[in-house]
Amino acid sequence: VGISISSRSIISYSTITTGGRAIELVGVGASVLYSTAVTINPVHNALYVNGGSSVTVANLYATAPGTVAVLAGGARGALITGSTFTTNGFAAFQVSAASGNVISGSVMNAPFGVALRFDPGAYDNAVLHSSMTSGTNGVPTVLFNAVTSNTVSGGYADNSGVARTVIMSGGSRLNTLSQMSITGHSPQFVVEAVGASSNTFSDLNVLNPGGVGVAFQANAHYNRLERSTVTTLSNSGHALRIDVSSGVSVSDSYFYNADINGFGLEVTGGSNHLTVDSSTIIARGAPMAAYFFQDSSYTLLTRSFVHYAGAGGAGVRLFNSHGGRVERSTVSAITSFNALIIDAGRDNTVFGSHVQGAQALYINGALRTAVNSNRLYATGSTDAAVLVASPSSDVFIASNTITGSPQAAGVFIDQGNGGSVIIATNTFPAGSRMARYGIRISTQNAGTKVFITSNTIVPAADAAASGGPTFGIYLEGLRTGATIHNNDIFYRAAGSMAGSYSIGLHARSSDRIVVDHNRFNNPGMVTAGSHAAFMIEDAPNTDFRFNDVNVMSAAGNPLEEGYGIFIQVSTGIRVMNNVVATSMTVTLTSATFKVDNQSTVGSLPDFNIYFSSTGLNTLLQQYPSS
Repeated sequence: VGISISSRSIISYSTITTGGRAIELVGVGASVLYSTAVTINPVHNALYVNGGSSVTVANLYATAPGTVAVLAGGARGALITGSTFTTNGFAAFQVSAASGNVISGSVMNAPFGVALRFDPGAYDNAVLHSSMTSGTNGVPTVLFNAVTSNTVSGGYADNSGVARTVIMSGGSRLNTLSQMSITGHSPQFVVEAVGASSNTFSDLNVLNPGGVGVAFQANAHYNRLERSTVTTLSNSGHALRIDVSSGVSVSDSYFYNADINGFGLEVTGGSNHLTVDSSTIIARGAPMAAYFFQDSSYTLLTRSFVHYAGAGGAGVRLFNSHGGRVERSTVSAITSFNALIIDAGRDNTVFGSHVQGAQALYINGALRTAVNSNRLYATGSTDAAVLVASPSSDVFIASNTITGSPQAAGVFIDQGNGGSVIIATNTFPAGSRMARYGIRISTQNAGTKVFITSNTIVPAADAAASGGPTFGIYLEGLRTGATIHNNDIFYRAAGSMAGSYSIGLHARSSDRIVVDHNRFNNPGMVTAGSHAAFMIEDAPNTDFRFNDVNVMSAAGNPLEEGYGIFIQVSTGIRVMNNVVATSMTVTLTSATFKVDNQSTVGSLPDFNIYFSSTGLNTLLQQYPSS
């Protein structure tokens, strides 16, 4: 040993060079001030605090070819400040079996080793406002190894090699990493917790130009990441990766992945009960997602902004996941891609959010999905705002404001779904973009129950923008029936359907459709072409009752054809207790109520009120209807 001092001794303004330990501190209250300590033997340390308490080291420069400085043997209460520890060997600073020590304002540099390591027995230690750098492949800059309740805060850490910058491992818990600028330069993770739980990562600025930013992996449960910025730039890096780790909480943070092959936030492998709150996630990887949640359950994404800026991906994708919630958030994608995808899984919910993309929401093969109180906006030209694809089951879409693409639908329930399809209390508004179909539903599996109730739908009346006929509600192939109840289908935006037609509600190749207590109103908004408030074609056993129908043509703009009710190729129709009024001028034909010669209508006169301002063709029946 170069110099060994015990209680209340002082070394100051000294230079110690030796082949053994340069300085060893034992006892209580020893101090080293404004000195230099050098050892040339890799087995020994330049500074060794062995079981001492309340020692002070200030403005020390220490170097060694092995481990430069060690706190061990139960050392406690040490204050080490304004010092530099540098090595080309194993570690610049090691804390082992020591507690309550503080290292502040210091530099730890280990180009070929670990700058700072906490090993078993280290607890309640703090490293404050210090710089830690290293650069060899496979070796971290800062290591928490099976330790508890240590803090590194207010400094800088960098690893220029192919390695992690900070690792928490071996069951480390209750540690804090905060107010740090942390960088890495490889495909490795910058910050990783592996098998380490209940740690706090806060107020970090993490940058990796070549890989993953932060990772919680292999049973890194209940960790918290808050008030942090994580940026990755290339090499398939994800800003944040969570794998086989549950109960993780992320809040008030910003994640950006500029690489074309990575996620903003990736969650896999049964990482359940994740919360992401008040955060921003942006990515452009293809075919990735800004937020990707796979094979895990009970995620909560709330009060956050998620944007996908790449090609072929999505803003948020829940894949084979259960009990997920996206609420009070903004989810978006650039013009040609999906904002939010729910792919398989069950019991997922989208609530109170703004969702915007070429297709706002895509539900594919999912069970029991609820979409409630959102703003769903399609920015493409041929994509539905909401698309439900088979084999989905039990879809609940309620209290949303939905804007579809001009040549697609607000809500499109594609073929082959099951259970119950409930579309209720939604608004499909007028505006500069209006969908060709407000609601479109195709053939569903046997036994599927379809309910469309209490919606407000403003159909488009622009054949040029829609590329063909437009519909408020369009049903096709629903042989198991549907209930259409208490909806408002109101034309509010004037436009031309020249060479085409617009229909409020059209059912074709369907059976047992119940249409009751709805209101259809076109006060002259269709300025050219043809219009019908209600039309069925090959839809036997349809009930139309307790509805209010009003159809008008615009002054000076006659329609080609106009109808309040038009029944074609349908038998067993019941029309009762309706009020139907028309006031139209046409160039071809019109009727308040028209039934073709391949249809049969029972109870035709029962309690209906018809009015036509022209007095012509109030009721047009073509034999042999009865």
